Amino acid sequence: MNPIQPQLDHYWNQRAESYHADQTGEQREAIEHEIWVSYLSRVLPEPPGRALDVGTGTGYIAMLIDELGWDTVGIDTSPGMLECAPAVDGGPQFAQGDAVEDCGNFGTFDLVINRYLMWTLAEPLEAVRRWRDVLRPGGRIVIIDALHFPDGLETIEKNSSGEGTSAFSTFYNRDVVSHLPLALARSVDEYTAVFKEAGFGNVRVTPVPEIVDMWKKIGVPQGHDLVEPFIIVAS
Repeated sequence: MNPIQPQLDHYWNQRAESYHADQTGEQREAIEHEIWVSYLSRVLPEPPGRALDVGTGTGYIAMLIDELGWDTVGIDTSPGMLECAPAVDGGPQFAQGDAVEDCGNFGTFDLVINRYLMWTLAEPLEAVRRWRDVLRPGGRIVIIDALHFPDGLETIEKNSSGEGTSAFSTFYNRDVVSHLPLALARSVDEYTAVFKEAGFGNVRVTPVPEIVDMWKKIGVPQGHDLVEPFIIVAS
């Protein structure tokens, strides 16, 4: 496990309940769920199949792809986040585990997926190689991420109060971010280069501008910039 992971786990443990509430708020959920179902239905392989959601958090993506017909396992290092993951009979299985070091402990998969994880990784190339190792023949990696600090750290530092969503930059400060190669990425090409170096010959990028439209409508969480997510599919 990378040396800053305990600090990040502390942040996500204490943020778990408010994060889950943000994710599942009625106004946001009504819009966002439809967007992700639409996009993921187009880029995922045809179910049924086994899926591993690495860095599942409170299980948002695991639950969503379970709805789409996938037999899903979600893993996360943060017990606080996992405690907020919904327990549904016949739904995703959740387990505590590191997205990189422990992903091989749960068998093989037709799909490895994550959302807003890669930018937080100290060794993204090693992560992608590990995920590739657990893919079955014909499997895919699908990641959702963004260029989270398009103007550097200055904007979120000015908005940080150390509490709630605005505590983000207190924990993801300059020292922490210096350990995260993709945190200050200026182009999606920095992400796709990781997949190509890991040996993937087919790497596709799909922007998701509707998420920006949603944030303009309901308001960006305090301490965050307005950024456009993208989906990368590697096979």
